[in-house]
Amino acid sequence: MSDVIEYAGPPQPGFYKIRLNGKGPWCAAAVFLPCPMVLPEPGIDPSEWCLPLDRSRRWQALVDGRPWHPAKVHAYGRRITAQEHAYLSALSSFARWQSPLLPQADPEKPIDLNSLPPLF
Repeated sequence: MSDVIEYAGPPQPGFYKIRLNGKGPWCAAAVFLPCPMVLPEPGIDPSEWCLPLDRSRRWQALVDGRPWHPAKVHAYGRRITAQEHAYLSALSSFARWQSPLLPQADPEKPIDLNSLPPLF
């Protein structure tokens, strides 16, 4: 994907699937507006946890559990259901921990059918 993003309107909150590489596997993505409050963190006085922020909220996106540009997800992703998002997230986690040969273990690499284990 290039750095130039075609304007497709403002990002819409929801679940998406996107390919990080043109020939890579589908990855789970989510676009959302975070809570406009200060989130609880160690070292912050508990009385200040629920104070409003002094800035407006901004769109955020997570692709495969990592921060991503929300406009790219909105422009290049396909909308999916929450169930499909959960499935893609679980498949990616499984591939990383249990089966590193699966394409979902490293979604930024293109899928090489010659390097995959045989189906039977």
